[in-house]
Amino acid sequence: TPDGKTLYIADAGAEGTTDAGLIWVVSTAGGAPTALAGTDGYRAKSVEVAGGLLYFTGVDPNGNPGAFSIPLAGGSPTALATGAPMVDPSGIAPAANGIVYVVDTIGSSNNAQVVAIQNGIASVVLTGIGCGYPAGIALAQDESAILVSGLDPAVGTDIVYRMDLGSKTVTTISKGIDTFNESAGLHRAHGQDVYAWADSKANGGGTVFLLSK
Repeated sequence: TPDGKTLYIADAGAEGTTDAGLIWVVSTAGGAPTALAGTDGYRAKSVEVAGGLLYFTGVDPNGNPGAFSIPLAGGSPTALATGAPMVDPSGIAPAANGIVYVVDTIGSSNNAQVVAIQNGIASVVLTGIGCGYPAGIALAQDESAILVSGLDPAVGTDIVYRMDLGSKTVTTISKGIDTFNESAGLHRAHGQDVYAWADSKANGGGTVFLLSK
């Protein structure tokens, strides 16, 4: 959360009443995690807090892949969009203008894609990219661009894609990570252009890196 006091953690394999995943809530001061009411059975993959809501991707109890939102205190999830063109939605990044960006790990022809959801409609905005698992996505602080934790389709090594949302120009960042091949999560700090990026196998046991301008 923006105040730095609470963590929300997606756990697609958690054994709740349905044995189909949970979102956990835990204080940054420590203590036991508690299950967020309403998320049991949604196989949550990724989470992001914005505008007083928790946004997450997963699969609803009816088997539909999609993106959802829920109050921070729990409740009934709201489906932002489900089904095609999403196949395996992972990272999620909500923008202040109401658009929610999602990385779909399978996408088209087994390549990953980025989907933009607006007013219940999901449309593909970036395709033909590679990604690790779980994939990560974040908006720049000024929301002019999205960053995606990915893999170079040609060689299979880690890369970060940056797409300018105005021009649709895509650039890549790989310095210092181009010897790794298990690109995973990506989140931006609240209030500044500093990102946490992870490789789940880097340096022999997984490493979290800082990415900044």
